[in-house]
Amino acid sequence: MLTVTLHSPPPRSPPPMEKDMHVPDVLCVLAQVAPELVHELQRQSDEALEQLFGLVGLQWGGGSWRGAEREERVRRLVEHFGSALSAECARFVHALTLTCNLPLPLESQLVSAAGYGKWRATVAPRSLLIYRQVSRDTNIFQLFYNTDPVERLAAAMKADFLQRHERLCQGLVLPVRLGEVRVGLRKTGGRPREAEDGTMEHITTAEAFLTPRLGVTVLLGPPGSGKTVVTHCVAHHWAWDSLSCFRLLFLLEFRQLNVVAECLSLQQLLFGSCPRLSDKEADAVLAFVLNHPEQVCIIFDGYDEFCGRFLPSGTRDISHDPRRQLPVAELFSGLCGGTVLRGCSLLITCRARDLLDLPDSAVDHVGELLGFDRPGVMQFAQKYFQGKGHSEQALRHLLSSRHLLNMCSVPALCQICCICLDYLFSGECGGATPLPATITQVYVHSLVAFLSRAEGRGVGSQDTLLLQSYRAEVKELSRLALKGLDNGTIVFLAQDVQQDLHAFATAAGLLHPQELRWPDGPGVAGSVFVHLTVQEFLAALHLMTSEESTEAQLRQKLNLKSRWMTRCDPKSVFTDSIHLYLCGLAAPACAPYLQQLVGDSRAQLVRRRQTAVLKVLQQFAGSSSLTGPKVLELCRCAFESQDQALGQTVGLRCRFELRNIPLSPLDADALVFVISAGGRSVVLDFGGCSMDLECLEVLVTCQHISCLTFRSRKYDDRFAEAFAAVLPRLQNLRRLEFMGSSVTEAGAAKLASALKSCPHITELNLRDNVLSDRGIQHIANILPKMAGLTTVHLGKNGVSLDGVLCLMEKLVTCPVFRKLHVDSSLKDMKEIHLLFSPSHAPGEDPTVRYGGVMALQWLEVATVDSCQRGTH
Repeated sequence: MLTVTLHSPPPRSPPPMEKDMHVPDVLCVLAQVAPELVHELQRQSDEALEQLFGLVGLQWGGGSWRGAEREERVRRLVEHFGSALSAECARFVHALTLTCNLPLPLESQLVSAAGYGKWRATVAPRSLLIYRQVSRDTNIFQLFYNTDPVERLAAAMKADFLQRHERLCQGLVLPVRLGEVRVGLRKTGGRPREAEDGTMEHITTAEAFLTPRLGVTVLLGPPGSGKTVVTHCVAHHWAWDSLSCFRLLFLLEFRQLNVVAECLSLQQLLFGSCPRLSDKEADAVLAFVLNHPEQVCIIFDGYDEFCGRFLPSGTRDISHDPRRQLPVAELFSGLCGGTVLRGCSLLITCRARDLLDLPDSAVDHVGELLGFDRPGVMQFAQKYFQGKGHSEQALRHLLSSRHLLNMCSVPALCQICCICLDYLFSGECGGATPLPATITQVYVHSLVAFLSRAEGRGVGSQDTLLLQSYRAEVKELSRLALKGLDNGTIVFLAQDVQQDLHAFATAAGLLHPQELRWPDGPGVAGSVFVHLTVQEFLAALHLMTSEESTEAQLRQKLNLKSRWMTRCDPKSVFTDSIHLYLCGLAAPACAPYLQQLVGDSRAQLVRRRQTAVLKVLQQFAGSSSLTGPKVLELCRCAFESQDQALGQTVGLRCRFELRNIPLSPLDADALVFVISAGGRSVVLDFGGCSMDLECLEVLVTCQHISCLTFRSRKYDDRFAEAFAAVLPRLQNLRRLEFMGSSVTEAGAAKLASALKSCPHITELNLRDNVLSDRGIQHIANILPKMAGLTTVHLGKNGVSLDGVLCLMEKLVTCPVFRKLHVDSSLKDMKEIHLLFSPSHAPGEDPTVRYGGVMALQWLEVATVDSCQRGTH
């Protein structure tokens, strides 16, 4: 934290007897180092000296001063401040640190004496150099010499943001550039209705999406997708004056607000994490904020981690009394709803499920971080393994492992995967250890890799007994993780973690420091697990291995989560993945690692817990009342357990209907696992489910899909093109349906090209799309090549009578074709049902007989025997 106190300069230094005897007097120190300081200052740039001389109302005179004259003028400047008041001398020292590149020992000696030691001790030299550069571009003295408290506060906050950004970047494998971060924009309204999945309108960059604008902007993303990094990048841009439309920018973190007092005033909320202001300055800044909200930007990071909840109504207008203390949830709700500080700009980050908390009227723009695509994963992994002898082997395995690649779409989890592979492919084993088959197994190996770091041997040390060696530490960490999970705690204070355990976990990389900034008080140190999923995994480990936990607690955590989101759902700061890790730890491959943690004497405990997990899952599998989302969650559990019997039970369903939920490649992996284990033909029916295009690559590896249905307007030409690329690989597919979709002529052309290689398909349904005659003709041209085709549905498309005739001309050459349903755009017809008789030989010119007249609103052709085309 940048500790800078903004206050009016004291009229005079306290008498010597009142000074802290441990802090040297700045005047005495300046006198001692004056010769060295003069020597260093005369070597500084003319620009720096011009600004230093400006402190006393003098001009440096440019580059006309050389040699002895230059040294003499600098010496007089130093002597002037050496005979000034202590406060004035201290300000001179502060200015030196911002404008000049002094030797570190000299600078430290001066800064310490000037009462600036705490700040200087927490700022890395590079941060100071960066701030010097920023200061030259703006006004380097506004922090200490500008009389405008708003500008002085802004300068201090910019220095703080630069420092925090630098610390953040030190832990990143790749630098984050907003112009390269992908954001998917939600469609107009931006919001999914309850129990529906949101839809992307198009993809842009974070830099374009976060262009300064009034109103409430929401940035969505799963844990570890980089939302916090993006907010710090925005603050960093503001510190570089890239967002000049805002004079003040406040960055607030909900994980911080969870641990502060329950009630805060607007002033405490905004200024609580800022450099300390005097009462007079705080009044002036607050008045500016209230009078000019359009020049204020407030970032709320991590609403999904907030223990409170948005209050949709009843929020009081407190603009007349900004010092009135209210619950944080009420202040946040007032800012979003416009009853507090109307006109300011808000940026809120959260997970997609928490978007429903915010009222439709409060949200203006919604985007979602899309994480890494395949090239992004490879770029990250190549950078991580750069210079390592096993890099090619690790990268080759990453490319060949579908579930690892899918996991790596989340940047934080990508790093955990790399840590796992780094451990497995280095050291004595050199990859001999069985590679992880599930996400849970990735976490098991990653835990061992973290433990090897704590031992000081590095990730390359292969020792399968590390879990046994650090049994006590892992037990305490897992207990802490479960306690935090039960209490909704993700930030742990110093008193929550034993000192030895904290030192161990920090050295291992399992705990990361988290600075907590208290309003009107000093900052304190806290800690968080390296990722929320790591905390959940360790909590699951405690339930599976500890005698303190019971099987009843274990069963309580084994809930199938529905992905249908409603506003009445209980709020959770976690990812609700603990049940998946419990299932994964029940896999046989995890048993040896669990036994290391419990010892031989308690190996039976592990076996009982694993059996209990599988028993609960079998009970779920036998239920016939599970909704689609819960069936999918059961598939994920079965995949993590790697239990073929369980997978077979789940896969015996003849139909999987999934509605209005996001589908990830990991979900597709789980579906393929259970369907393959079931060994019978199934129907996959996707209605309104958004899915990554990689999902299609996974689904086509399953040879037991007999019918595939897509029904939603979100399945457009782009999706049809991606699906067409993999369609020929579904050799056992018999029925294909694109119903109620947005396929146009372009999409129909792509599908038609793929259908040429699908003679096994017997039924094609393209009902209720956006197909005209040209689109229908693409389909008609390939029908004769589909030898097994019997039925085509093309209703509710913009087809004319000419389009119908074109279809009939092609269909009469199909030997086994039976039925065509299509509508017409002509006013005198609504629907056409064509029933083909199997009596005619292939290639024979059939006759058409109508069972009605054109004047009716519908026309049905009952049979096709033999007639002349001239009948029409």
